[in-house]
Amino acid sequence: YSRNLNGLWNLGGVVLLWSAAHVEWYYPALRANHTHLEVNQSTARRLVPLLLSNHSLAAALRKAARAVHERYLCPECLGGFWSLVLDKLSNHSQMGAVLGSDAQLRRLLLHAGCSRQRWRRVGSGLTATNRSFEML
Repeated sequence: YSRNLNGLWNLGGVVLLWSAAHVEWYYPALRANHTHLEVNQSTARRLVPLLLSNHSLAAALRKAARAVHERYLCPECLGGFWSLVLDKLSNHSQMGAVLGSDAQLRRLLLHAGCSRQRWRRVGSGLTATNRSFEML
């Protein structure tokens, strides 16, 4: 995911996305000319001056992009997304047989040398914290 876009939208920036085949996971929420301007080599010279001279367009792009940020790119949103991805990967690869219980996960972490870390439950997994194996 692009931390740069996250930062720009969080700070109220207007984004010009270069037209490309690659996408990020949140791109389905984006709409060209609504959340950003899509540019390429032939359109950039025309769209940049348009954006600089059209303050209402810039304001509308900022507002729509901020909504995407608040829904998909805020810190809690990113944590939720990655938690979902890891849960799906765990289910798909049937990791429950190895990590299906807190006790199994603790044994694995301790065996891997994580005994000095402190862990707590977040969602369906354990993450580092300043508490010792506290299950929330």
